[in-house]
Amino acid sequence: KPLVQTADRLFNLIEKGAYAQVTASSVTGTLGIQLKEYSLKMIENNLIHVIASDAHSAVARPFALKKAYEIITSELGKEYTDLLKDNAQKILNGRELTSQPPNEIASLRAKKKRFFQ
Repeated sequence: KPLVQTADRLFNLIEKGAYAQVTASSVTGTLGIQLKEYSLKMIENNLIHVIASDAHSAVARPFALKKAYEIITSELGKEYTDLLKDNAQKILNGRELTSQPPNEIASLRAKKKRFFQ
């Protein structure tokens, strides 16, 4: 199952010391507005440590890191962008990533509301 449907699984992994990333296209909304909102929620709750470029091809899935970082700065603040960029640099330098204690968030499983409840 996708992690957006089982947020508790991601939380448990991060709490045990794992690191996680989302793709830039997830943050920009290219893969859907719901995924964009959930990606930002995961970043805000310290469940994401790095943004992946997701640059598979110049046409089909172009490089979107700049746009993703702009959205993160606009929606969450520059401190989130700085932390994510710093972690990417740490990976390149073979250093341990910076992480904050994660916060649990609800999954995106759609809960159908009944007319009579």
